[in-house]
Amino acid sequence: MNVWESGKNTVDKYSESGFITAMINVSTLINASDAYKSAAEVDADTTVSYRMFGDSKKLSALRSGGDITVGRFNSAMSWLLENWPDGKEIPSCLATFSQEKRKGAAV
Repeated sequence: MNVWESGKNTVDKYSESGFITAMINVSTLINASDAYKSAAEVDADTTVSYRMFGDSKKLSALRSGGDITVGRFNSAMSWLLENWPDGKEIPSCLATFSQEKRKGAAV
């Protein structure tokens, strides 16, 4: 029997398998936020979190394993692109999101 037909490979097992290696996910947002923090010369996660989410605790919650909706994730990544400091290099994790967004892909 094919493992895909067995019903044993649920979405959870699929994502745990490492099969998807270039996925844009919460760690992508955290990495982009860290890069923004450095580029904007901001010291605290709470400042970045408040600017991005209007919630000074959200970024810390994500670092601790918290989750985020797809819509809010996309809004946060878009916010980073729109508010990136002039003259600072955009990191590859954010550039990938930007390319997918321009293609009209669901990211």
